[in-house]
Amino acid sequence: MHSYDSTILHDAFIGGNISVDREATITGNVLMRSKLRVFGDVSFNSNLQVDKTVWFDDRLYVQKDVSMNENLFVAKNTVIGGELSVDGNVQMAQRLRVRGDVSFNSNLLVDKSVRVNDSLYVEKDVSMNANLFLADSAGMGGRLTVGREFTVGGNVQMSQRLRVGGDVSFNSNLLVDKSVRFNDNLYVEKDVSFNSNFNVGKIVRLNDRLFVQKDVPMNANLFLANNAVMGGAVS
Repeated sequence: MHSYDSTILHDAFIGGNISVDREATITGNVLMRSKLRVFGDVSFNSNLQVDKTVWFDDRLYVQKDVSMNENLFVAKNTVIGGELSVDGNVQMAQRLRVRGDVSFNSNLLVDKSVRVNDSLYVEKDVSMNANLFLADSAGMGGRLTVGREFTVGGNVQMSQRLRVGGDVSFNSNLLVDKSVRFNDNLYVEKDVSFNSNFNVGKIVRLNDRLFVQKDVPMNANLFLANNAVMGGAVS
């Protein structure tokens, strides 16, 4: 059977199917009014340009990089088996849900509130340039160090001792429900008022006078090391 070359110089209309057993070389454009169905693989040695939408009924496998000059819209979930590198900003209109750990090698900037539904563990220091507000209790297993003032708007409850290395100033009353013990001297610059009994287990020393406006009952002896001066009668 002989084979011959065919050259078509003008338009050709074919009403039926065309079968090509080998290669088909077309030097110009190919226009198709309907679908192009390919049952085998398709290889492009140059660029593929599509003016409109491209639909894939199955998966798209790309062995090398994918470059997009505009937006990427995904109607459903996106699964990435490896790392995701983003050179610019990432904007999300809704929540970001992460099932595993999240690591930040640099700063984390949040313009609004941060809510944590479970415990927050911080392995190193926490620095805050503004106020810290706690709506509920705060538990600390170790020491609390405050470099400047510490202001508490409500009550402070301590289950154990309070140790203060420096002075303590109270601008208002100090209420103590139980005993107060001093291991050293107690200095009071102004008056001291007692609405009930004043019990002293040992000696009381006064460097100046003691003025008592009412009677002083004594259940034992009174010893005076020096003179006693009385301005009135002795009964």
